[in-house]
Amino acid sequence: IEHKYQTYKSLNQQLLRPCIDELNKKSDLAVTVETIKKGRTVVALHFRFKEDKQIKMTI
Repeated sequence: IEHKYQTYKSLNQQLLRPCIDELNKKSDLAVTVETIKKGRTVVALHFRFKEDKQIKMTI
């Protein structure tokens, strides 16, 4: 992964956002991610998973 996604921006745009959006749409989980920064540099990610009790309906 470190060679393909050399910046957090590319990792977030190409991997994290699409995966989180898909999980939120297709599962009974509400997933959020918080970036932990040291100055301007992202040093960690904090993922939160919460059970989503709303029924998902496909249109």
